[in-house]
Amino acid sequence: MDEKARSRLLQGIRMMARNGGGIIPKEAEIELKVPAPGQSAPFFAMVDWCEKVQSKAILGGTLTSQADGKTSTHALGNVHNEVRHDLLAGDARMVAETLTAQLLRPLLVLNGRYDAARMPRLEFDTREPVDLEMLMKVVSWAQAIGMGIGQQWFSERSGIPVPGEGQVVLKPLSVRSPAGEATLSAAMQLRLAALSVPQASADAVQQQLDAAPLALAAQANQAAEAMLRPLLEKIRAASSPDAVYALLAEAYPDLQDTSLQELVGQAVFVADVMGQSHAGD
Repeated sequence: MDEKARSRLLQGIRMMARNGGGIIPKEAEIELKVPAPGQSAPFFAMVDWCEKVQSKAILGGTLTSQADGKTSTHALGNVHNEVRHDLLAGDARMVAETLTAQLLRPLLVLNGRYDAARMPRLEFDTREPVDLEMLMKVVSWAQAIGMGIGQQWFSERSGIPVPGEGQVVLKPLSVRSPAGEATLSAAMQLRLAALSVPQASADAVQQQLDAAPLALAAQANQAAEAMLRPLLEKIRAASSPDAVYALLAEAYPDLQDTSLQELVGQAVFVADVMGQSHAGD
């Protein structure tokens, strides 16, 4: 095959590759070979490995790139969330140090008021949010037993800032007495209950129902004291409000309120029976 024929053959092959068709000499012959079939598994394995490595380097875990329903459990999510928060706190601390050294310090130096001991520092609040409902319960329980809780500590734990001077403070629609001031003695409760019961009422059954809570008050107090006595002893031995908070959160699910439940159940049963027996009166 001369040079001219080879050039025409090469041009025809190029046209086949580009246009899907071409003209070749009759003397030439082209045989198309089928390549060996490939597999996609190695490529997907490489992509999966790269995603996991990127997730580890950026987020400190692989949960976001490995949510396959098998290994993405709730416990693993909590662990990865703790790692994520550690990375967040570390990055925030480094950014704060950089801004303090390269932004705040030069500004103070330029204004001639640089003092290393009094220089302000930039900090980011990276604290985890707390369960406000549980915190309010703990604060109420602690106040009920006479423990003093500082306003600054509560503000730091709850994330609610202390109101500044001149700021409008939210107030409840109805003013309620604190738990400590609302606690009445047994004698005062008897006097108030006696005043609240209609003296001229002729309904004997209603009078018995109205007086039933007073009769159960002593038993209820004994049951509540038996339930809270071990907890109160541990609270008195606590060294800080944080320790009380952790102690109450741990002990709350295990409080033995069986006696109170039985007492309330008996009271409801007796009231139901009396109501049914005197329904026609």
